Amino acid sequence: MGRAFLNRTMKKIYIAGKVTGEPIAECTMKFGAAQVQIRELGFIAVNPLEVVNDFKTPWRPAMQKCISALMDCDAIYFCHDWKDSPGAQLEAKIAEGFQMPFFHSIQELRKFPLAPEKEEAVECEHINQTQHWSDVFGHYKSCLDCGRDL
Repeated sequence: MGRAFLNRTMKKIYIAGKVTGEPIAECTMKFGAAQVQIRELGFIAVNPLEVVNDFKTPWRPAMQKCISALMDCDAIYFCHDWKDSPGAQLEAKIAEGFQMPFFHSIQELRKFPLAPEKEEAVECEHINQTQHWSDVFGHYKSCLDCGRDL
């Protein structure tokens, strides 16, 4: 059963890299530069520094916010220092578990299609009895009568 994404015209790319222990200015520049490059390619860039929005947030609550943001993305982009970060390594494992595409350079990302893949519309005889719902993966529509994803 396919799930169709609604109201999404551009793919979201999550930026992963080392934050903890990094100088704030250097960290902000690193993630900001990646964000600009990703946006220039036509994607929505999800910057974890903007997700957390406070360098004083303890690691666990910061990672909870970041993982939640990651789950709303279509792919993950890794800054050069991601292997030096337990948080980025955790994000990599989660992205791998959900079979998200991985990118380690902007050149690789250039080959990624801009728009989300469109799934074929599924029809059922109960088409007028639908329910719209969403979770961390997207927005969906399903039939209230047979439960089929539309």
